[in-house]
Amino acid sequence: MPVNASIQLVTNLVKGELHADQVNSFLATAVRFECFVAFANENGLDLFWDQLIEKLDTGELTCRFVVGFNFYHTDPNFLYAVQELVIDYPNQVEFYVSGEESKLTFHPKIYYFGYPDNTYRVIAGSANLTQGGLSLNHEASLAYESGSQVPSKHAGHLGDDLTSLFDHLLKTGEIEEATPEALDEYARRHQFYALHRKVAENRARQSCVEVRPVSGAPYLAELEAVLEIMRADKGTNGFAVQAKRRATSIITARQHLDNIAHDPALTRAGFLAEYEGLVGRKGGPPPAWHSGNLNRRRATVADSFGEAQAALLDLEAKLTPTTSPSAAYSILSGWLHSAAHVGPNVMSEILHTFDKKRFAILNKNSVSGMHMAGFLQFPLRTLKTNVTAAMYEEFCEKAELVRAGLGLKDLSELDAVFNYAYW
Repeated sequence: MPVNASIQLVTNLVKGELHADQVNSFLATAVRFECFVAFANENGLDLFWDQLIEKLDTGELTCRFVVGFNFYHTDPNFLYAVQELVIDYPNQVEFYVSGEESKLTFHPKIYYFGYPDNTYRVIAGSANLTQGGLSLNHEASLAYESGSQVPSKHAGHLGDDLTSLFDHLLKTGEIEEATPEALDEYARRHQFYALHRKVAENRARQSCVEVRPVSGAPYLAELEAVLEIMRADKGTNGFAVQAKRRATSIITARQHLDNIAHDPALTRAGFLAEYEGLVGRKGGPPPAWHSGNLNRRRATVADSFGEAQAALLDLEAKLTPTTSPSAAYSILSGWLHSAAHVGPNVMSEILHTFDKKRFAILNKNSVSGMHMAGFLQFPLRTLKTNVTAAMYEEFCEKAELVRAGLGLKDLSELDAVFNYAYW
């Protein structure tokens, strides 16, 4: 670290030590100002506007703003204010925004100040260029001062690292120059997003206080909205893609279970290979099951491969078209009650693989979805100790009511909607 370098925590707790105060202090003698922020508004810019204009008027300062368009949180008035700076100071101010074809969210919060002696200061942390970020919100950033001895001609200089980042973002299309046309189009879209966001917030507030049924007919308003959004999503998480994928993956899942059940010389390694087909592994093909994080404990589950095989054979022998969810769950839990990390999630995935119209998947995502439907009696953290066979049967009964109410084909499609709502 350079001699005399210092670092300190910046918050908005004490007047005189706000982020805005630090920006003004650092800007006072700077000759270069770089601002990379996810969101910005005019009120935030006003907090150091006078200092900025004073420095630009003297010709001492060059500055570059790089601002995100993601989620339409940046205020168009801010954009037009910076655009005026570009017009008024064409050789001193540069302005860039999220690229039209950007693939990733632009989310940094970096304020860089360069000085004539090649030293620099930087504020990096949580504060966006908004009034809240710079003065009102609970924020935390680190302010670093390089001190007097900085590598000459930029070797290891943070300012050059920032320039390299900028060049990469520009080259890859993640950011682009802020043209008047781009700003006008953003402002047009921002208006619509702002209106819809207000409507959504009002609906959400009302939904939080509305009384849901503890029993009886499900409350479907939220899930209907989720399904509408999911059907409109043309990406890999959209309804059409997920429904098709699940129809295929459940066949694959059944094949893995059959291989485990009917291998007369099943070993731990053989079980693990089949089980990884169900839950996935790093670098492997997509898992046949759709519950998240089951792969983390796959090695531990493999220790109970004998019990798992016996459970599958017993289930296969006893399962009929009229077997109730509670009876089917009891078959598995009877064999697997001592198997480590084989809980309601894994057992319900097995049952669902055998019959996706009768047996629902029981995990945190699906319970959250059922809570949205007004059925609050199911625990978010599902364990062998708090999920009984009777509770699983009730869960399947209520899930069927929700499925029918949403007009879905089977409980697999319902689980896809639950996952989409949770993620």
